[in-house]
Amino acid sequence: MCMYIGIEDLAANALIWLLQMKQQQTDGQRFVRFSTLLDYGMAVVKKLKKNGEEATLIYSRDANSLLFSDYSDFFEEAIDEAGWSGIRLRESKTMDDLWRKFIAPIPVKVQEIMSDERILVKFLRKAA
Repeated sequence: MCMYIGIEDLAANALIWLLQMKQQQTDGQRFVRFSTLLDYGMAVVKKLKKNGEEATLIYSRDANSLLFSDYSDFFEEAIDEAGWSGIRLRESKTMDDLWRKFIAPIPVKVQEIMSDERILVKFLRKAA
């Protein structure tokens, strides 16, 4: 069975991790770049495939645009101070909201890989 990894799942998990970093008094934030999500998503799919799972990343201009209409209560499109487009979590939403809506329904093996600290640090620590 092929697992489909959507941009919304990646964004939710990335934002959860970034918010956790904020709680630890580091540079956590509520914004993640599209380019970072693409790199992060490719790493997740690569590791799933390495573990013998069939996986596909759902990442396209259309999928990215639909994110803002389908989940407008969670996300808004934004541009960071360097001019990069990305996703901003709305102020009214929390880590718990993200977890319940996006992460809880994902199979555990996908959750484990999406939450792999080495992957998250590699892509999110440097340029969210």
